Amino acid sequence: MVVGILALTVTAIFTGAAVYIYAVEHPSRLGLDDKSMLLQWQASYRHGAMLIAALALLGFMLGFASWLHGRQGAFLIGSFLMLANAPLSVLAILPTSKVLIATPPEKAGSQTRALMARWNMFHAVRAALGILAGTTLVVAMSAA
Repeated sequence: MVVGILALTVTAIFTGAAVYIYAVEHPSRLGLDDKSMLLQWQASYRHGAMLIAALALLGFMLGFASWLHGRQGAFLIGSFLMLANAPLSVLAILPTSKVLIATPPEKAGSQTRALMARWNMFHAVRAALGILAGTTLVVAMSAA
């Protein structure tokens, strides 16, 4: 039961961070001029990428451990919803992020802004996966 609570807690922290980035931080960033927007994103990305990845992995491991302990399918589903962030990150978010990281701030323009909007849509998917995983873990906890 304790591992299930930890899985839910980590998933909630991950989801809160993902929703905040998608709904608050990134829209605020998009209100800046192109150079400032990119500079702010580059600084923020360096700090946030490892944290969000670690939370997704930890959420998966704790959810999976909860499933191993109680064999409730909802824990397994929730853990794999957290793990689904890995291919999303590698196949969609990371390629876009690499282009943005490599862009010199003085070269930021309309293409940079379009990539930033694309990056945020991928982050919306990340937030949705967190919400689904959290909801599934709540169901698992209530059935336990």
